Amino acid sequence: MTPTGTPTPGVFKFNVSPKPETDGKIKFQWGTTIKAREINIKIFTSGFRLVEQFSFDKQAHSENLSAGEHEMSWDGKDEQGRAMPSGNYLCFVVIETEKKDYEASAKTNIP
Repeated sequence: MTPTGTPTPGVFKFNVSPKPETDGKIKFQWGTTIKAREINIKIFTSGFRLVEQFSFDKQAHSENLSAGEHEMSWDGKDEQGRAMPSGNYLCFVVIETEKKDYEASAKTNIP
């Protein structure tokens, strides 16, 4: 995993595997020391076309909102289930808390 710099080290972090893992999936890891209200992860092509997005809130996957470390995987497919071609992909996360929103970005590559 490649660490991503954040404006508040020690409170929030976001990591994305630089290429698919041995299981063929891109791993995302994030963590906060405080509970989140909502988390959104978006993946774009290098031309900024939205490929896939994941949202976590009280109704969907609320277990990912607690303080601590969390992880998910992306299978390299777009929202219609089509495999994405080789190239660089930009990944963005927004973690909304009661007092502040935290944002970070990273990139990954599908060979």
